Amino acid sequence: MSQLVLGLVGCAIGIALMLADMWAQGLGIALAAIAGPQLLRNPDLMAVTTLALAPIQIDLGSSITPVKLWAPLALASAMFDSARTGNWRLPPPALLAGFGGFCLWGLVSETNAMTIAPEALLLAMGATLLQVYLLWRAAATPQGLKRVAMAYSVLIIAVAISVPIMGPVTNGEELGTRYAGLCGEPNWTGETAARVLPLTAALVLDRLSGTKLRLLGVVASASALYVQFASASRGGTLAMLLGMAAFVLAMADSLRSALRGLGAVVVVIAVLLLLAPTSYSYRVLGSFGFGEYSTVEYGDITSGRVALNSMGVEAFFESPWLGLGTSGWQQRNMSLTGMATAIHNGPLSALVSFGLPALVAYVACVVSALLAGFRALRKAGPYRIYVAAFMAHFASVMVSSQTLSDLIRNVVWVAPGLALAAAHVVDLYSSGAIAAEAPQAAEPSRPRLPLTLPTPYL
Repeated sequence: MSQLVLGLVGCAIGIALMLADMWAQGLGIALAAIAGPQLLRNPDLMAVTTLALAPIQIDLGSSITPVKLWAPLALASAMFDSARTGNWRLPPPALLAGFGGFCLWGLVSETNAMTIAPEALLLAMGATLLQVYLLWRAAATPQGLKRVAMAYSVLIIAVAISVPIMGPVTNGEELGTRYAGLCGEPNWTGETAARVLPLTAALVLDRLSGTKLRLLGVVASASALYVQFASASRGGTLAMLLGMAAFVLAMADSLRSALRGLGAVVVVIAVLLLLAPTSYSYRVLGSFGFGEYSTVEYGDITSGRVALNSMGVEAFFESPWLGLGTSGWQQRNMSLTGMATAIHNGPLSALVSFGLPALVAYVACVVSALLAGFRALRKAGPYRIYVAAFMAHFASVMVSSQTLSDLIRNVVWVAPGLALAAAHVVDLYSSGAIAAEAPQAAEPSRPRLPLTLPTPYL
């Protein structure tokens, strides 16, 4: 009875907040009230729900109630479970060393530059580390890989539903209507759709998925494409194309199948582009210089970014070891140009903000995840489709990080963590610690009535 009352109160608060356009907060409180008691008993499932509760990735200075409410509960549940079972399931040293080195040097850099309060940076990094650990812990099991794909599917469907409800955003573009939905910013929306698509495709193609899971994958894949077109994100489009190409190549067992898969991806994308809304065509195709769209004044996609990157390289050499601090680039750019424009390049942003040692730590983590993923693909067996999907997810995040600026964002670190989790599952399978997932048993057939009635005695 108390759980029912708590659920009703949570729903009421959640609906009130959603009606007040506070979608993320309302959704978080409502779901926490309804599902919290059950999920506290299942820490892995609870950890995975942080994906669906945080469509806006944690950034410096953001205030995201669902994550702040949910993640500590998920951590407490995970700690109790680990203490009970004696299995703490710590992330691999490469992930901890890479993220730890990045954070420590970032704090040293910020303490030197003092562009923001160091405790704010520490809080953001701590929140990122928390979700990286929780998702590694949840995904490093055979069932966990599928659960993460399901959570991302639910997330992208929720974003797709929110797009028409929340309406277009005004961002000063010369032409075109862009939507952000729950993600709050069109470029983040496009990036989210790009990295989710390989995982939703894995649910569709997995032979062991039941009908309901495949249907979820189909709906989520369609939602990801719809969200991508609604966002009109150039970086998101590029990440989607290269991510799906990586998925096809990772799944292929021969050159012929790889070429066939890439050809199918090209055909499907070409058809979808012909059906895309005009605002998407003008902004995305026009910026790449395609046909009639190139006459629209969006300019070449590389022109502005090359100029920003050149300015970023100049800023890096001003302080190559300690960097300019978290907000140092914005302050420098404001003093020179009167605008606080972002660099729009994650690795270069890390160089400018925290110096060379921070970037080396990130690159070491990326390389270790890539090597582990490539090794896992050779012996993945029945888990190949999910290893391929999480490697493609990782690839799309790395591509989109070339157009988005912040390496503090948790998705940048969650992606290599998930790739390492998939590789860990393959290691468990190849060592015999776990068995391959068995196909779902067919439902027993019900006894049928006889077609003819028994002949009565005469």
